Amino acid sequence: MFTLPQRIDKNIEKKWQDFWQENKIFSFNLSLKKPIFVIDSPPPFTSGYLHMGHVLSYSYFDFVAHYKRMSGFNVYYPQGWDCQGFPTEVKVEKEYGKKSPLEFRNLCISWTEDCIKNMKRQMISLGFSADWNYEYRTMDKNYHRLVQLSVLKMYEKNLIYKANHPVYWCTKCKSALSKTDTEDILRSTTLYSILFGLESEGKISTKSIEIATTRPELLHAAVAVLYNPSDPRYSEFKNKKLFAITPLFNKKVPLLADSDVDKDFGSGLVMVCTFGDKQDVIWTYRHKLNYIQAIDKDGKITNAPGFEGMSLKEAKEKIIQELEKNSKIIKKVQIQQSVKVHDRCSTPVELLNSYQWFAKIIEKKDKIIQSAKAIKWYPDFAISHLLDWANSLEWDWVISRQRIFGTPIPFWICENCNEIIPAKEAELPVYPANTTKKCPKCGSQAQGETAVFDCWVDSSISPLVISKWQEDEEFFSKTYPASLRPQGLEIIRTWAFYTIYRCVELTDKVPFSQILINGNVLAPNGKKMSKSLGNIIDPDKLIDQYGADAIRIWAALSGAMAKDRPFSYQDITFGKNFVHKLLNAGKFVQKALADFDKKNFSLDYLLEIDKFYLKKFFVLVNNVSLYWENYQFHHIIKEITNFFWHDFCDNYLEFTKYRLSSADSKSKLAAQFVLYKIYSNTILLLAPFIPHSAEELWQMFKSDKLDSVFFNSYPTPSDFKEFDFITQDILEKGKIFENILEDIRKQKASLRGQSNEIDVLISGPKEVKEVLDLFELDLKNSLKLKSITYKFSQDLKIEISTKT
Repeated sequence: MFTLPQRIDKNIEKKWQDFWQENKIFSFNLSLKKPIFVIDSPPPFTSGYLHMGHVLSYSYFDFVAHYKRMSGFNVYYPQGWDCQGFPTEVKVEKEYGKKSPLEFRNLCISWTEDCIKNMKRQMISLGFSADWNYEYRTMDKNYHRLVQLSVLKMYEKNLIYKANHPVYWCTKCKSALSKTDTEDILRSTTLYSILFGLESEGKISTKSIEIATTRPELLHAAVAVLYNPSDPRYSEFKNKKLFAITPLFNKKVPLLADSDVDKDFGSGLVMVCTFGDKQDVIWTYRHKLNYIQAIDKDGKITNAPGFEGMSLKEAKEKIIQELEKNSKIIKKVQIQQSVKVHDRCSTPVELLNSYQWFAKIIEKKDKIIQSAKAIKWYPDFAISHLLDWANSLEWDWVISRQRIFGTPIPFWICENCNEIIPAKEAELPVYPANTTKKCPKCGSQAQGETAVFDCWVDSSISPLVISKWQEDEEFFSKTYPASLRPQGLEIIRTWAFYTIYRCVELTDKVPFSQILINGNVLAPNGKKMSKSLGNIIDPDKLIDQYGADAIRIWAALSGAMAKDRPFSYQDITFGKNFVHKLLNAGKFVQKALADFDKKNFSLDYLLEIDKFYLKKFFVLVNNVSLYWENYQFHHIIKEITNFFWHDFCDNYLEFTKYRLSSADSKSKLAAQFVLYKIYSNTILLLAPFIPHSAEELWQMFKSDKLDSVFFNSYPTPSDFKEFDFITQDILEKGKIFENILEDIRKQKASLRGQSNEIDVLISGPKEVKEVLDLFELDLKNSLKLKSITYKFSQDLKIEISTKT
């Protein structure tokens, strides 16, 4: 007989992790005659370690993978790694300093490989059931080939272009950014009221006008001053040819009306410079204003005599000094200001004109929105994040980055005629930097593109990559679109948005049928986890202290989808305690079933107490089936653990103890049968959540050496049709019985062992007596009562007495 362990420890977890890998329990086989369920699992950025947000989100879809396998699906669950981009370069540069491009790239690769090794170890230690035969890395050559091929096909559709356009720019990373690479932070700053000169109808006015700005360092790049035509303070400006004259630089700029000017901000007059923020870009294009480059790509002031080459901070201090010296600053006010920063290095981003590669998304917004609506979102409100994002976009997606560790952009540009020469498909992957080609148009030399793609260009084709797009037509036809895309709330605007856009353009199909959204994990006090705050929770330490399955229970208990939630030590402690409770109950059940032979059992042997707890269990199975339809993991785990702990362990087990040693063989067989039926099926219900414990406990029931718990079907209501003879009213009767049981237990506990001879007097109506007749033997034997007496009355009342 298999001996259950004292506890489910790391050795047992490792045993089953090795078993799954060695026996390919979770391997995908395209030739199986089962419906295929594809999970487009998120390739995490290779930071070197998993954080609790990873643990939460990966637990979610690992639950789904197990459930679908046990529900008869051929689950394809590959795992990839998002290797390239700013974060890796920042960390490698910090550790190794400046290097040649080739040496730097090799250092990035080596650093990333070490990171992947550790993160993969963590995933395996948590019991995640990915098929590692289909592992992919965005830094590998074949991935580069597919990214380049996808972009070339979009270029053929006239969706990719290079142009000089305002882009977000990080002066620290020295690269263009897309809006998705930025985040808004609130900071305290000073609003300066500055006096400008005024020219009206060709004459210099004696009046000055007051302009409020937080960025006096951009005075030299002012190209207009605007006012709101509905502002009564400036009604005299209407229908006049007006110019504002900038202080220090003495430059005339048009004074124009625009209804977007905020009348309540400052003086109601706003300086337009190129570019202070995105509104400046809009106004510059709307009014066809001149462009003056305010700063260079290093963040140094340019086109400003006397301030040339200064940093923005230095120039701001110097310009304020000069303005004050000339009495041009009349007011200073401290305000809170929203500022865009690069999400990777926290440097405030600037807007400058730059020659970059773009993907057309503005003209495709409606198509993206309609495609998103064709996907089933869990929860359904999460789609609003994508819709809001799509409707907020002002210009196309900047897809080029001035970095090294990324997928090379597969184009050459003629030095003479600017002809763009795309790579040929047969050449892919290509690495154009520092290479040349002959221009087919004019015969001149074409230089290879040195920029690389935004990392979202890489990851936005993950559904295509895992389905072997452009590589294996049969595999692609069976695995695309994916069934499920699990991902975080905060990257709906990036990974979900760009994947839908790119895949629909390349295949004319939405990339996945369903999308499952998780929120972020916060520190226990509700604050964001960060190294600087010292509140990072290490998954490895939690595994050591609580066990992998306890962590997975925590993940399942973590509330509704798409919402941020604080980490709960209470939930993870509950998970550990529940696993121990399950194990101890398993030892009881194993001993109870030692001489059980199902062939000797008949359904006629079932007592009312058996029917009641079987019926409660069937209600549980039905509820769980409904919850799975909407991935409501927290409801599933709460109902299962509540039933098992309180109904099965606290109650039913107690009712079987006297029967297991009873001379009544039918009663004993019925108790054994119910113990077997509920406990074995509870293990199956829990298997997606606690795979290590489920696998260990299933050894009590397995019939074959390679019989994994995951080779069994997940319990559904249809599995228990033979019990349809148990009527619904048993639940109502059982509820009355449980109320009586609970009352007697409380009163008995208050006696604190004063006597073992307890008499119970129950007063109540006829229907209570009928219930008592059904369960009296169980009540008397399980609570070790000397006697139970019943007296009819209108209200239920329970009294216990003892002999002293």
